[in-house]
Amino acid sequence: MCVSKGKDFYTGGRLNWSLLSKYDNRDAHENGVLYMRKFVSMPSVDHYDGRGKLDFRICSWIVNDSKSHLSHADYVKLCKKVVSHSKRMMNTTQKNYVLRTISDKFRW
Repeated sequence: MCVSKGKDFYTGGRLNWSLLSKYDNRDAHENGVLYMRKFVSMPSVDHYDGRGKLDFRICSWIVNDSKSHLSHADYVKLCKKVVSHSKRMMNTTQKNYVLRTISDKFRW
């Protein structure tokens, strides 16, 4: 925790330390995503190296869950792909919206 200064190693975001020991698997199973969303900033321990070496990072539960068993380098690559694709999709969505708006406006 000293290295992280209480923040997520990967995002720099604040961690909600008051959520520790409050997550309940039964409640998560019964209430699904709505319950789990309350815990996205809960501190979690990431096994940074993944090769048996004792090397851990403190991060949010949602980041640790999304990182899964990826190495740091592979996780960063994945995040870059998500951002890149998201930008392309946003551009396509915006272009389609503009085209639909124009065609609706000039409908005969």
